[in-house]
Amino acid sequence: MNRAQFSAGGIATARLIMAAFFFLAGTGKLSNPQFFAMSVLEFKLLPVGEIGDRLAIGATFVLPWCEILCAVLLYLGLWTRAAAMLTFLLLGGFTGALVSVIVRGLNISCGCFGDVELFCGDKVTWCNVVRNGVFLGLTAIPLFAGSGGLGLDALGKARGTAGQGEETGV
Repeated sequence: MNRAQFSAGGIATARLIMAAFFFLAGTGKLSNPQFFAMSVLEFKLLPVGEIGDRLAIGATFVLPWCEILCAVLLYLGLWTRAAAMLTFLLLGGFTGALVSVIVRGLNISCGCFGDVELFCGDKVTWCNVVRNGVFLGLTAIPLFAGSGGLGLDALGKARGTAGQGEETGV
């Protein structure tokens, strides 16, 4: 997949959809951190006890800010490939956690958007996995194609100061 395979508008559309998705997810989690912390613990992926509680508290405040940062960078088309890579890794991890919950038969709330759930209802189902799969596909577009000419990365390239591998194709 390279820039030539996608129009600048198509790449920008994928970037903006992912920016909106991750901005809603991050701000939703920050709007009710207690709910998100409980959601993290309900996934039962962390050790039980004080260490797990501390990790859940860390995740409660670090993950939403990572999502918001990725959203802003994707929206601006700044450091696009790095933001898309982090987005892709976060989504991949979240998707693995969702599959784990389904396979283990846990009946829990996703907490993906805080105490609001978009697209799939309140409980974790295969719908959440499919939704994340679609978003992983959308994230792959700017990951491989860059900002697509409609972002700050392209502006830097035009000025000869491109960042994040736009000139080298990294």
